[in-house]
Amino acid sequence: MNKTWPGRAGFLLLLAPLTACGGGDGGAPPVTVVPAPAPTPPPAPPLVPPAAQKDCTDADCPELVVVGDPYDMANGWRSAFSGYADPSLTRDADGGLWMAYSWPHLRPSGAGQVAAIDAHLARSIDGGETWQFAQTLWATNTGRFSQPGGNLNGVDLFETPSIHYAPSVPGPTRWFGARWAYFFGEDGRAGSRLRGQLLAADPPAGLASAPAVTLGSRDLNAQYSADVELHRLASEVADCQFWGEPGLYSQAGRLYVQLRCLRIGQAGLSIPNSSLYLFSADPARLADQAGWQFHGKLAGAEEGALFGGIGVNQGDIVELRDGRLGLIASAQFDSGGSSDLSNSKGCAIFEIASLQDARLALRPDGRPVVRAFISSRSLEPLGPGACAYHPSLVSGILQVKRVAPPGGGLQASIRRTGIHP
Repeated sequence: MNKTWPGRAGFLLLLAPLTACGGGDGGAPPVTVVPAPAPTPPPAPPLVPPAAQKDCTDADCPELVVVGDPYDMANGWRSAFSGYADPSLTRDADGGLWMAYSWPHLRPSGAGQVAAIDAHLARSIDGGETWQFAQTLWATNTGRFSQPGGNLNGVDLFETPSIHYAPSVPGPTRWFGARWAYFFGEDGRAGSRLRGQLLAADPPAGLASAPAVTLGSRDLNAQYSADVELHRLASEVADCQFWGEPGLYSQAGRLYVQLRCLRIGQAGLSIPNSSLYLFSADPARLADQAGWQFHGKLAGAEEGALFGGIGVNQGDIVELRDGRLGLIASAQFDSGGSSDLSNSKGCAIFEIASLQDARLALRPDGRPVVRAFISSRSLEPLGPGACAYHPSLVSGILQVKRVAPPGGGLQASIRRTGIHP
């Protein structure tokens, strides 16, 4: 049995009464009582568990290949605008994994080429070890935009696709898709043409032709008829000029939709103020304003600052291996005047405490519970792209590698990190 003795100061306190009661020479000096030093508090645990963080390189984060969906090529070489980006994962009733992703490429336009982005779909039946191309979900379309002075030619683009199978949803339709759609004109701008859209179908192949539900925002151009006006659901989001980067999840028969509120000032996108918000809808009434509910802000500048950013972007709600939920999001920063709006320090997975009130789980010190963080410092200042995760994925979190080739463009690839939050 171990026995704990009083410290030095405590021992002096025990002797002091004996000395004062006499028995000595009476001229002994008084005993000075020294207070015990305050105990040293234990060090705070690291923000991210060491086993759940990684700085990705080509050597330890191998590339994911989708069989049947090669990168865009030009003159026998990979084109300057090509690859896979913005992955989103879900699992079907048979245990198969599905991945929606952006497929950037160059397409002919007059005497030259223009950048285009399609959304593709792939499936895996072995936990993500191998992937097979399934189909194009949404292809870039040539279009026109009416404006004072005449029509503006351009293309309709679809990126940051999200796909979700919702087993808790009653009824025959349990597959849902979301996309960030915008018209990119010959004027080189998207402007008021940015919009979030939802689609429902069964089976997932039907998402390619399903009618889209357009999510209204404060500054959406009137030419795009909004089916629901999400910015009118709460004063907190009344100033959201546009919605972007959707993510989907379902629980207790509700379809949860995570969206980034894009707030733009005179200097461009305000990264610190463009936060991630959570809504939910009755899946059978996606186009009905009365079927929607606002739940609150999930993350913003405070969470981005934890990893050297000034905001967060590219959010999604994911399941974790212990059954809890996580918000996966990238820490965005300003690279100093760059026109790229997605410079990133890496992606984190924050544990979610509640969807109902859009609340992250907190540690005793008040900081959010971070289950994982994946960086790729060799890619800065551009940094890595979006991340994706599903607990049945054998290769762990997926992260997008982005490289800006000489002469301009963007080449992307999806990397397997091996990290499970």
